[in-house]
Parts: sequence; C-alpha cells; structure tokens
Amino acid sequence: PLEVLSKAMRGMKPAQAAAITERLPLTLAGDLMERMPSRDAGKVMGLMNPERAAALASEIAAREDRRKKTTK
Repeated sequence: PLEVLSKAMRGMKPAQAAAITERLPLTLAGDLMERMPSRDAGKVMGLMNPERAAALASEIAAREDRRKKTTK
C-alpha cells in the first residue's frame, strides 16, 4: 500500500503532492518520501511550508540515525 501511494504521489504535480504531504502525520509522510526518488521528494519538500519540511527532514534523518545504531 505505501508503494502504491508513493507512486501515486510521484504522478502528481509537486505542488499537489506537497499540499497533501503537509497534512499527513510525519511518520507517514516520512515513509512516503523515503520511497520516492530523491529528486522527486526534494521537489515536493521544496514546495512545503518550511517549518513542516524541516520537521519532515528531521523525521527522516532520525530514522537513519536509528538504523545506524541498530546495525552496530
């Protein structure tokens, strides 16, 4: 289901995807952005409210930190 939703978001115009992503819970938004090509995710995040985009970036970065800690 997340793969399908991510693909649907990639098919939207970045402004449309940004408007939807801003309204999603951070965890779900992070799941979707992680499944999108970086270039597409960047376009979407670039059109989001800066505070929300920063919170989303922090969510994604924290996941990476948690992954690194669990693999050590």
